[in-house]
Amino acid sequence: MRHIEQNFPQVQVDIEMNSLEDAYVKIAEDEIKAKEGELGNNSIENPVANSADAGEMSRYLDTLGNPSVCGQILALAIRRWIVFLREPRQWFMLIAPFINVISSLMILYAFIAVATPDDSDVSSYKILQGLTAFLFPFLLMYGFTTTAGIYMITPISDRESRLRQVLHITGLKPFSYYLGTLIADYSLFMVSQLIFVVFALLADINTYSEQMVSFILIMSSFGLSMISFTYLFSNMFNDNNSAFRCMTVVYLILGLVAPGLVISIAGVISESGSVTIFLNGLFFCLDPFFTFYYANWSLVFMFFFPEEEIPVTRAINSDPITSSAVMVGQAVLYFLMAVFFDSRSSNAFMRPSGNMGQGAP
Repeated sequence: MRHIEQNFPQVQVDIEMNSLEDAYVKIAEDEIKAKEGELGNNSIENPVANSADAGEMSRYLDTLGNPSVCGQILALAIRRWIVFLREPRQWFMLIAPFINVISSLMILYAFIAVATPDDSDVSSYKILQGLTAFLFPFLLMYGFTTTAGIYMITPISDRESRLRQVLHITGLKPFSYYLGTLIADYSLFMVSQLIFVVFALLADINTYSEQMVSFILIMSSFGLSMISFTYLFSNMFNDNNSAFRCMTVVYLILGLVAPGLVISIAGVISESGSVTIFLNGLFFCLDPFFTFYYANWSLVFMFFFPEEEIPVTRAINSDPITSSAVMVGQAVLYFLMAVFFDSRSSNAFMRPSGNMGQGAP
């Protein structure tokens, strides 16, 4: 900074500035003042030239300094796709949920085949069909909770490398940043969804193959909700290593352990059942993994027990359309919360404080 101040006085960057962000702001302000001064002098000397220069300056700013929102979103989406194609690790994470499910089912089938007598009236295939139907919701949720980190790599890496601040200073708004990234990430999620749909059809899992439209609707809405929630969750971390270590445990607790324990304890304590219904509805509306698990569970229940009434504490889960609508609502809520926290973090250096420039992670 001292070398720049001595040898390039026109830059006008003071060594007392707290951060590089302050220097960027100061340089930009000086450039704007210089341009305004040049335009003012030209207006006195040559009004025609001033008008032409102003038009050129306006076109320059419109082209480079102020790209359209759609252009920003598209650029972010393309950038995310390019990063994905360049990292084989992310290829594996994309198909890892399917690998988790298929490997678990193969192990299960091996035990069933060994334990089922040859002269049994029930074939091991039929047993596998029934167990698969009931275990599939858990295996799906487990597969996605362990690999959802693929959707937080970009936001955390950008903050870790300070690229997020640079993008913000150059005019990229948090909404455009996350929407462009969401479009790319959701297209990657659709690849995982397509693999599961093809698997359910080829493996002839009747519970899902005969309710394929409902299954696709639930999976599609869950993708939006999970990715948006992951964006929000990523704001808690400054590096991918710590985020990956915590993510799987936190997601499993949120998705199944915590709701199951809380609802079970409430069911034992409350005699009327109203507390259980309230807690079930609360988790169902706020927890995307809980919603996804019980939406799939409801498909299984309705397939095997079409004449039975779903327990009152889980009645809201019986409708795939309701479950999908709730997960879309969760996606909107968590997406806006992620944008809000990112905006506060990116603009922290503009808020007056004793540690100016250190508010952004």
